[in-house]
Amino acid sequence: MRPTVGVLGGGQLAWMLAQAAQDLGIDLWVQTPDAADPAVANSAGHIAAPWDDPAGLANLIRKCQVITFENELINLEWLTQSAPPGVIFRPGLTSLAPLLDKYDQRCYVRDLGLPVPEFWLLPHGAPPPPYLWWSKPAATVMTGWAPG
Repeated sequence: MRPTVGVLGGGQLAWMLAQAAQDLGIDLWVQTPDAADPAVANSAGHIAAPWDDPAGLANLIRKCQVITFENELINLEWLTQSAPPGVIFRPGLTSLAPLLDKYDQRCYVRDLGLPVPEFWLLPHGAPPPPYLWWSKPAATVMTGWAPG
C-alpha cells in the first residue's frame, strides 16, 4: 500500500507538494472547493469541499494516513473538535496555535530568541505612520484589532 497524504487546500504549495509526492511514490489528495486549483491536476485525488466542511474532512481522513495544511488559514478550534481521535495532523494542531495570527507568530518567534524584523500592531483601520515607510525599510507593519 502506497503512503497517502491529505492536504487541506489546493493552491501553489499543495501543487508543489503533489509534484514532490509523485517523485516519492506518495499519493496526495487535496480537499479544496475549486477543481481549478493548481494542485488538483497533479494530485492522486480531489475532495471538492471547503476546508471546514465536516463531510469533506471525514472523506479526507478515510483516504489518507496523514493530513497536512497548505497554509495557516485554518480553523484550529473546529479541526480540534471535528477530527476523531487518532487522526494524524502534521504539523500537529497544538504546534500550529502560535502561528495562525501573523502578529502572534512574530511575537512567538521573537520570544524564542530568533531574529525577526521590526514589527508593530496597529489598531484596525489605522494608517501606518509615514516614518515607518521611509526610515524603516525592513519593518513589517501588521494591522488588526488591538486594545486601546
